[in-house]
Amino acid sequence: MTIHRPFPTHDKSKSVVFFSSSGAQGGAERQLANLLNHFKYSTIYLVILDHHKFLDSVITNPSVRIIRFTRHRISFFGSLSRFFFLLSFIAADKSESLVLIGWMARANLLTYFICILLTPFKKISLIWNHRSSFLLFQSFSSQVLLFVSLLISFVSPKKIIHITNSSSVFDPRFVRFMIRGPKYVIYNGFEFKDSLSFAYPVRNPPFSTIDSSHPIRLLYPARFSPEKGHSILFEALRLAPFSFELTLVGTGCSCQNASLMKQISAIHGNVVCKESSKSIFEDYISSHYTLLFSYSESFPNILVESMSVATPCICTNVGDSQAILGGHGFLLDEHTPNAALSALISAYNFLSTPAYSEMCANAKSHVIKKYPIDKMIASFQSIL
Repeated sequence: MTIHRPFPTHDKSKSVVFFSSSGAQGGAERQLANLLNHFKYSTIYLVILDHHKFLDSVITNPSVRIIRFTRHRISFFGSLSRFFFLLSFIAADKSESLVLIGWMARANLLTYFICILLTPFKKISLIWNHRSSFLLFQSFSSQVLLFVSLLISFVSPKKIIHITNSSSVFDPRFVRFMIRGPKYVIYNGFEFKDSLSFAYPVRNPPFSTIDSSHPIRLLYPARFSPEKGHSILFEALRLAPFSFELTLVGTGCSCQNASLMKQISAIHGNVVCKESSKSIFEDYISSHYTLLFSYSESFPNILVESMSVATPCICTNVGDSQAILGGHGFLLDEHTPNAALSALISAYNFLSTPAYSEMCANAKSHVIKKYPIDKMIASFQSIL
């Protein structure tokens, strides 16, 4: 069972170091930017381990100092070089708190070992981010590295804090047995002024229904790297008995992705591919539904983002997706093409009823009430 502990007090005068494995555009990165923009610390160091500049463009807090380190080798020497790089700029500042984001990736587990054993940080906070619980069982080598890392944290005199955004992440017995130290569940928070701002387009007409002569507009934000499969989506759409317009948005969504292009060619609808989006909210608003057919998420940010602008979602039952929907969307019974097709048909038929408008409005009010950003910020600052 996940342990919920009372939050301690927080000292604004100290600096904190965030160590992130990614700076690309994505739900987790947007969430990190929201977090850092609202933090009240004298100095916030953000170390990014790739070349992407998305976070640079959205972080506005003047206390945040971004340091980029693009050497991303999955080896002991690569991790060692990161460690010395980390120390090179925090030695003079004497930061006491380190926050590791994306540490579950195999490329970062060795860095985590070194941070625990050799760095002067008194407190190390581990953010078990999306897909982290899924990664535990991805490969034998991941399990071995994770076992060693948790064993080191178990015997280390440093204060180790575990933070997750989903109540299901700490469920595996292996994790519960090995984790030492406080465990906190902090649900993601969102700045809903974006969903209410006139800077974003509104539906014209708002919450519009359609009839059988119009295609349903679907949005599928995801990562489209070659190793990630999206067969459930494309197989379901290949069999769909209705016309549709599908917008794909995400890293790897380009003509160079041969695997993706092959899957797209097998379906009959109109498909638009975008590798990035100037405003993901514009994509949400221009769609009737947002799709999430994942099996490895813990707290899918895109569900809350989409619902905040009154676009309902169709998604698999992963992590906390059922609680996020709150009955104001469509949940797949199973992670199969047939279940996806059944949900899509139900959602399509629902569009022609007055209840669709009510679902849109209820989805928006539900997430705005349940996931405001101020709750998340207060919880994080009291811990870090």
